[in-house]
Amino acid sequence: MRRYLKNAVIWQGFAALAASLALAAYSVFGFYGAAVRTEWLMSPYLFPLVLSALALLPALALLAEGRAEARRRYADEPSGEREGATTTTHAYARRPAWTAALAVAACALYVALMELITFIPATALFLFAALALLGERRWWLNAVISLGAPLALYALFELALRLRLP
Repeated sequence: MRRYLKNAVIWQGFAALAASLALAAYSVFGFYGAAVRTEWLMSPYLFPLVLSALALLPALALLAEGRAEARRRYADEPSGEREGATTTTHAYARRPAWTAALAVAACALYVALMELITFIPATALFLFAALALLGERRWWLNAVISLGAPLALYALFELALRLRLP
C-alpha cells in the first residue's frame, strides 16, 4: 500500500478525481437549488456536469497508470529496496507535490469566481493560470487560448445553440 501512496502519478490522479467530483457536486446542487427551475438541457449547470464527466477519464487514467508504475517498480527492485521506491519517470510527475493541491484549489476558486464575475472572465483567468501551472511560458499564447476558448464556448452555446452558460 505504501508504494501506491508514495507515487506522484497516483496523487495527481486523486487530485483530478477530486476536482471532477467537486465540479459534479457543484452542478447537481446548483441545479436543484436554483431559483429558476428549468430542464437539464436548458440549465446552465449542464455544461459543468459534462465537463466533470469528461474530467473523470484523465483522472482514472492517471490512477491506473500510477498503479501500474508502482507495481512495475515494486517487481523490478530487490526485496530490500522496495519500501524506498518514491520516484517516477514521467515528466509530468516530476513536478513538486504541491502542484496537485494547487490545481484542486484553482478549480475550487474557478467555481467560486464564476458566481462572482460570470463565465467568460472566470474561465479566462482559470485557463491562464492552468496553462501557466502546466508550464506554458509564452504569455501571448496563454492570453490567446485563455480569451479565445471562453469566447468560442460563449458563441457556440449562447449564440448558436441558445443554451445558457453558468
